[in-house]
Amino acid sequence: MHEVVGVTDVHDLHVWVRTSGKNSLTAHVVHASDVAPTQVIEKIKTVVAKRFSVFHTTIQCELVACEHGADGCNFFERDTGIAETPLTYATDGNQTGSKLTAE
Repeated sequence: MHEVVGVTDVHDLHVWVRTSGKNSLTAHVVHASDVAPTQVIEKIKTVVAKRFSVFHTTIQCELVACEHGADGCNFFERDTGIAETPLTYATDGNQTGSKLTAE
């Protein structure tokens, strides 16, 4: 990923296998301000697909690296009380969809 023009840093990188042949990757990518995030994402997707056979990617582009707290790379620490309304994951009765809802 560092070979992609405009990429200055990569952090919070996670790679895993969801099932046989279904490799996934998520990463935070810091890029230069004169390079469009869409260009960075498309080039990274091409690199990881060709080199590592990873076809499911989620890339978070940043101009400035997010801060690393006690539990990882977050915009907010968990113990700050900012998230006053917890979110829950639910599926509908027909199993046709899912959503995050506030309690």
